[in-house]
Amino acid sequence: MKRKEFSSKAQFFYGFIRFFIPRGLLQMNGPDWKVHRLALEPAIARDAVEPHFHVFSEAADNFSENLPRHAFDVHKALALPLVRVFMRVAILPDELGPADEQRLRDAAHLLDNMLEAVNTRSFLPWLWPDCVFSRTSMGRSLRRQLSDLREFVDATIVQRRLQAGILNI
Repeated sequence: MKRKEFSSKAQFFYGFIRFFIPRGLLQMNGPDWKVHRLALEPAIARDAVEPHFHVFSEAADNFSENLPRHAFDVHKALALPLVRVFMRVAILPDELGPADEQRLRDAAHLLDNMLEAVNTRSFLPWLWPDCVFSRTSMGRSLRRQLSDLREFVDATIVQRRLQAGILNI
C-alpha cells in the first residue's frame, strides 16, 4: 500500500473527517497551519476573547459541580458543555431556550456519531472510499444530521443579522 493517503497516519485519519467537514483549520497539517496561523493571530486577540470569559467560567463551574465522583468517559462528559460554550460564543444569545438545549444535545450527539464513524471507517477498508461510506446507513444518517445542524446554524445567523440590522436584502 504505497498510496499517498497512507503516507501519514494523521493524514489518513483526517481524510475521513473531510466527509463531514470540508478542508479547513481542523484538518490542516503542520506546514499549512504555520502559514495560516500568522493570518489568524490578530483575530485571536484579548479584546475578542475577553467578553466571553463569563461563558467559559460559567460552563467550567457547571461542569465541575456535575462531575461524577467515579470513573467516567471524558468525551461524553465534555461533549455537551463544549458544544454549549461554542454555540453561545459563536452564534446563540446568552439565554438558551428549551429548543436551543435540544439543538445542543443534537449537536453533541452528532459529534459522537462523527467520531464513531471515523473510528469505524479507519478499521474497515471497504468503507474508506467516501462514495461507499455515503451509501451506508451510518453515512446517510450523518449527512441528514449535518444538514439539520447547518439549517439551524444558517437560520440563527440570519436571525442574528436581522437583530443587528445588517442583513442586506
